[in-house]
Amino acid sequence: MQDSRRQAQRALLDERAWAGGVVQAASEAIVALDGQGRVTLANPAARTTLAHGLTPGTDLRAVTTFRATLSQAPFDAATFWDSQAPTVLPAGLTLVRESGPVQVEGALTPLRGAQGELRGRVLILREAGALQRRMLGHLEEGERRVREHEEMLAHVSRLSTLGEMGAGLAHELNQPLTAIVSYSQAAARLLDDPEPDLSRVRYAVTASVTQAGRATQIIARLRQWVRRAPSRARATDLAQATQNVLTLCRADLSRQGVQVRTAFPDTPLVQADPVQLEQIILNLLRNALEALHRTPAPLITLNVEGVGETWALTVLDNGPGIAPAVAPRLFTPFTTSKDGGLGLGLSLSQTLAQSMGGDLRGENAAGGALFTLSLPRLALEAASD
Repeated sequence: MQDSRRQAQRALLDERAWAGGVVQAASEAIVALDGQGRVTLANPAARTTLAHGLTPGTDLRAVTTFRATLSQAPFDAATFWDSQAPTVLPAGLTLVRESGPVQVEGALTPLRGAQGELRGRVLILREAGALQRRMLGHLEEGERRVREHEEMLAHVSRLSTLGEMGAGLAHELNQPLTAIVSYSQAAARLLDDPEPDLSRVRYAVTASVTQAGRATQIIARLRQWVRRAPSRARATDLAQATQNVLTLCRADLSRQGVQVRTAFPDTPLVQADPVQLEQIILNLLRNALEALHRTPAPLITLNVEGVGETWALTVLDNGPGIAPAVAPRLFTPFTTSKDGGLGLGLSLSQTLAQSMGGDLRGENAAGGALFTLSLPRLALEAASD
């Protein structure tokens, strides 16, 4: 019997020691009080937070002062300390201490015996400012890592684009430069003849000039793609801009016998740069014309319709469609399936559309290629303010 009693006492002591160790190790301030509000137990965090020794028997009310802040109602200390139910401290409450005020959060919870009688209370406090600083620190660290990751991805993307542009530029310039060298060498050989054929010399020199002009055009269009002019967006009628481009292309449409069908609503206003908008539409229409060069009964369909917060212009032709080899890189610089094409038109057009807050997409549709230009939609009344 005595052995059992000793084992029970030892187990009880071990449990109390374990519980006390948990309280002492806690990072939150924990203060246990008797029924009269005197300290029976306080952990190191409590002594630090309250800036007091909190020896057993200390009247916690006498050494602890709370003050309401943030436009709260006055803090009722008597009601708080005498509460018979768990009571949470109001948000934004300030603990006044000699080292300076600090915002705290926490609760006072009654401790009851086996019969429900009040045996005391336990106060748990934590510094809200320190918690907020830790949270902000973690948040800033997370944001810093996200920014570094985004910058790394952007750097890799720029390197990839630069590599593609360099390879494409070298490919595009190789042909005219090779031709210039060949024509120049031919002209030099002809001039070395005792009686040079000046007409052939003139042809070689003229051909060299033509190829030099082509190289200049390649570089000029690349510079336009890289250094686009800033967009000057304003309320613009998408249907009227399309009609303006159709007027410019009327002679080419007639010469190829291309039928054009249109479906435009009244005044589809978009937020766009008028000049850049017509440049995009002109590029899409010219691409459609070139795709229909050998197509019987050529047809181009132009539609404008509202899609959510945008107006969308669709350009559909009944040509052969987008080549499978080109489709995945349709808007990548120097991607083209046209003989003599630079492959910068669609890339430039998409860049212009995105600079105006819109986008340009291309895909194969039933019987041809379909391009969709979407731009931010404006209400008529907003545009007229």
